[in-house]
Amino acid sequence: MTKSIIRSILPIILTGQSFLSFAQISVDDSQVWTHLRLKKEITNKLDVNLKVQARLKNDVSSLGRASANFRINYKLHKNVKLMAGYSFIEKQNKKEIFKTRHSYYAAIELKKSIRRFEVSYRNLFMLRYKNPLTSYEGYIPYFYDRNRVTIRYEQSKRVSLYLKEDINIPLNNPQLSGISRARTFLGTEISITKNQQLDLYLMYHYQFQDGDWFEQDISYTPTPLDRFIVYGIGYEIKF
Repeated sequence: MTKSIIRSILPIILTGQSFLSFAQISVDDSQVWTHLRLKKEITNKLDVNLKVQARLKNDVSSLGRASANFRINYKLHKNVKLMAGYSFIEKQNKKEIFKTRHSYYAAIELKKSIRRFEVSYRNLFMLRYKNPLTSYEGYIPYFYDRNRVTIRYEQSKRVSLYLKEDINIPLNNPQLSGISRARTFLGTEISITKNQQLDLYLMYHYQFQDGDWFEQDISYTPTPLDRFIVYGIGYEIKF
């Protein structure tokens, strides 16, 4: 029954996102994202984790991004969690040159459990610097508001299924306003052992608006919007 529900929901989401952006020219791609997360519980309320990730793009033929993310989580209440973190990122730009990015963020997550279902909402505020010390715009801060809604279903003690919707809103981009892109995740988490977990997911990414954000010079021309399918695999180890 669960599989039939998922098969019914995913086409609706994909069709809806395509309809919202039918007038735009898009470029399609298939990607693979992999990550390893190490998590350490300090107290019952406090934990820290390190996540390293690699993203393969161009139909899984080349590395497009590598990152390391350090995060602190604090459980304020059984249904309220606070988060703060930093990400170091090396990402290819449109000219296929790797550039450095530094991201700092803070977030709050609210959740509610209803029998085997869990619904959560995360609001994240991010500050990012691109190409610091190597470009004229490296000192400019980029602010984002990122929102994620997750519906999780506990199929058994070892297996859970989830559906996530993530939207990204640039806050100080002079070239656009509103949602810049959306991501829809459909996945499963499998407990391998008590302290190790496997995460498998399918993600659909669609960029709604094009804006290079301070990087437009005299040679700039509009580029197609990104649209791609991601096959994701992650592994988490608690210690």
